[in-house]
Amino acid sequence: DASPDFILPFSNNILTPTFTYVPAGTYTASVRGRDVNSADNCASKTQPFTTLATLPTPSINTLTSVDAANIALDFTTAVNIQYRLEIALNNATTFQIFKTLYGVTTLAVTDLKLDENFYCFRLVAYDLCTPANSKVSNIVCTNRLVATAQTDVTGGAQNLVASNTAPTGVASYSISRGGNPYVTVGSTPFTDVDVICKTSYCYRVTTNYGGGKTSVSLEKCVTSFATRIPTAINDVTASVANNGATLTWTQDPLFEPLGYTVRRSSAGGAFAPYSTTLNSPYTDIGYATPGKFCYTLDYVDKCDIPSAAGVPICPVQLTGVLSATNSISLTWSPYEGWKNGVKNYILEKYDIQGVLIQSTTQATTNFVDDVPDPINQYVRYVVRAIPNDPAMGESKSNELPFTRNANLYFPTAFTPNNDLLNDGFIVSGQYIVKIKMTIFDRWGVVHFSSEKNEPWDGTSSGKPMPASAYVWKVDITDRANRTFSEEGTIALIRN
Repeated sequence: DASPDFILPFSNNILTPTFTYVPAGTYTASVRGRDVNSADNCASKTQPFTTLATLPTPSINTLTSVDAANIALDFTTAVNIQYRLEIALNNATTFQIFKTLYGVTTLAVTDLKLDENFYCFRLVAYDLCTPANSKVSNIVCTNRLVATAQTDVTGGAQNLVASNTAPTGVASYSISRGGNPYVTVGSTPFTDVDVICKTSYCYRVTTNYGGGKTSVSLEKCVTSFATRIPTAINDVTASVANNGATLTWTQDPLFEPLGYTVRRSSAGGAFAPYSTTLNSPYTDIGYATPGKFCYTLDYVDKCDIPSAAGVPICPVQLTGVLSATNSISLTWSPYEGWKNGVKNYILEKYDIQGVLIQSTTQATTNFVDDVPDPINQYVRYVVRAIPNDPAMGESKSNELPFTRNANLYFPTAFTPNNDLLNDGFIVSGQYIVKIKMTIFDRWGVVHFSSEKNEPWDGTSSGKPMPASAYVWKVDITDRANRTFSEEGTIALIRN
């Protein structure tokens, strides 16, 4: 060079010349060799460069776990500086040289065991002249993520997301679920309670360092499960109608049934599987009051766990007896199916058109209807059970119909002597709509016939009949539209 900064005599091919450039800035170095024993005809090698007062501190920006053996590093470096990538195994303090780098900003690191260990990295801008002046980057570590399906203290499903990494420089952890941002926490493990059993969830954790530096873990997937026994069905309203018995219940929203099993017993016998249903309500079209049927309901939830056994469900079974005097004695079974029990019963009485005649509140399970009722020959009764918990609705029993008897009244003798006492013979009774009476003598000759419900005065064609025994017959239609006949004998007495 015309004005060289230094001239070195030839000694060997391994030379490290040094020169201090002040101030720091951009310079050009030109190197030309001279052979002292030959012509001075060597060409110069010229190289521009920038001098630095101090080395810049490098930065590792991102660490991305690619698979179980490989990661990708992205970092910020300067030109013309030699870097050393250092690594530490399962800690962030004991680093050793891993690789020397020059002129690159990314690096793939292979042959790791990310499922067994975590690795920490730092980048060193190495000062060849004065190693003590080397500059060290931030530390970024891989994150050994573990996702575990487990249950809470009640047996409900939850997932535990735990990471194993060095806490040095960590600001927070961002957890993604299913590829979408989910939650950011200050530390791990994190318990994910918003999960459904038998469902697969995939998690990834991003370790957030200061200055926006990050480390992304591998994705780990887990299938959740539960062991919590589903709530038993202990509140059921059963009502009886013409199409059978209908069971209605509420489901605990914490559990999602795959379907319900209906079990039925008869006359106090054992409960046996009877039917299945997907939801409420369910109607048993085979219900019959004489069968004295009761039910239970149970189910298997979507976690494949059977529920506890439900309480027996017994509809109100109404029975009764009609006496010869048209008194009606009613009895009904107590309702079963509500955990809080029955408040009272309401007994309802209807006429032949379905119009409510009477409604009474009953504290017991029996009632005698012995009040004379000359109008309503046909009646039907229904019992409604009223729960202590109004949310349960009402349970309705079977309908129990009765048709009261006409109960005919007639004398066995009469004296047609115009003394205004027992002068005629007539057949009467309750609930008669139409009656035809016919009088015969012992040879079957008809002496009187009428459909006007009028008495026989003891004459035939206007002539008094002799004292004797006569046969009577009545053909009757009652209020229940029933037709029937009865006959007997009447003694005609003349003084």
